[in-house]
This record gives sequence, structure tokens and C-alpha cells, in this order.
Amino acid sequence: MADDDPALTEPWGDMMGRAMANPIAPTDKWKPSEHTKAALSIRHALQKLPGWKLIRKRNTARYVLADRLGNPIKKHGKWVHVTVGVKGDTDIELLWRPPGFKRPLVVMIEVKTGSGRLSPEQKENADFLAEGNVIFVVAADAAHAFKVCLEAKAYVEQHG
Repeated sequence: MADDDPALTEPWGDMMGRAMANPIAPTDKWKPSEHTKAALSIRHALQKLPGWKLIRKRNTARYVLADRLGNPIKKHGKWVHVTVGVKGDTDIELLWRPPGFKRPLVVMIEVKTGSGRLSPEQKENADFLAEGNVIFVVAADAAHAFKVCLEAKAYVEQHG
């Protein structure tokens, strides 16, 4: 039965050509969620902190599902997506090396909109990070994240 499957017998170039001939229609473009908008605004604001290094984390990916022939799948008129990610991982990571220190100060930011509740995996990750002297922040907007980073910097500069 599997030998009759065209996806297994068809040349790779033909299969890719057909898959590329069925791109996502311009009207079905992905629109960012509130979480994504908040994360982007926080990233843009934190890039302005002098001496801090913002690490853009790609802990999730979104893919359009395809059938065995490489054609994108639609259900109820919409493209079917699958999101792959690491449960409990933070959205943004910042590094700052205080003058005279060998190791950088690490700030991990979890972006929350709406309810702002952490999942059990995120709570476990926050506890683990706190044990390693990493600052864990839950932020809904850029102003809060900016304020926490500046407070952490001021504390380290005063107390070492």
C-alpha cells in the first residue's frame, strides 16, 4: 500500500514544485496576537538600554500543515497550523555585564497579556531560575520591563 503513495514515488523536484505552486493566499496572512504585539513592543524598547544585550529567543515556530503531496491543508476555509515550542521557556532574555564583574546579570522576561497567569511549567522554570540568581520578570508592557531592568541595574551598582 505504501508503495502506491505518490508522495513516496514522485520525484522530489516535482513534489516541491507543486507545493510551491500552492502558496498561502495574501488574504490569509498571519496576524500577530496580543501576546506577540506586547513581546515585540518590549523587545523594541529594551534594545534602547545601553550596555545590555537582548537575546531574541525563537522558542516557538508556527507551520502550515500539508498533506502527503505537499499541498497546504485548509479546514473551514482557514489554513491549518501547528505551533511547536518549549513549555515554560521565557519569551525574552537580557544580559548585562556590570563593570568589574566576570559574569553577566541575566534577566528573563515572560510576556503576559490578559489574565497574566503563569502555567505550571512557567512557575517551575521561574523557581529554577531564581535558584541560579537569574531575575525572572512577568511583564505585560514595555514600561514595566524597562523599569525592572533599570531597578536591577541600580541595585547591582549599589550593592555589588
